Amino acid sequence: MITARKHIMFIAILAVWWEGQGQLAPLFDMIIAQDGSGDITTITQGISSAPSFGSSRFRIKLCAGIYNENIVINKEKTDLTIIGEGMERGIITGSRSYGDGMKIFETATIEINGDGFVASGITFQITAGLEKK
Repeated sequence: MITARKHIMFIAILAVWWEGQGQLAPLFDMIIAQDGSGDITTITQGISSAPSFGSSRFRIKLCAGIYNENIVINKEKTDLTIIGEGMERGIITGSRSYGDGMKIFETATIEINGDGFVASGITFQITAGLEKK
């Protein structure tokens, strides 16, 4: 008897199967971890390392942590996926503010210009507010 859990695991395995190769593909192309246990420690580094106008989806795992970064995904970074470990565990927070003398559009925690961007299991938040204190 196939249970729901086994069925979901089977689908997950199929999702990473290389077509025609008969081998399992890695779940992630890169792992970001603040503690140094991944490939790199910042999201900005991860996005910079992703291929430009890639021919396939580039998958990044974001390990738990609070990442104090303002992220820009340029138009050449296409088909990029960032998957966190849960909304409560992976937080990207930016603290740029109009009060710092920046234009409002420059204060975004994340700016997405590349086609096909997907994020899951992550919280994006702005912590500065209009008048940074």
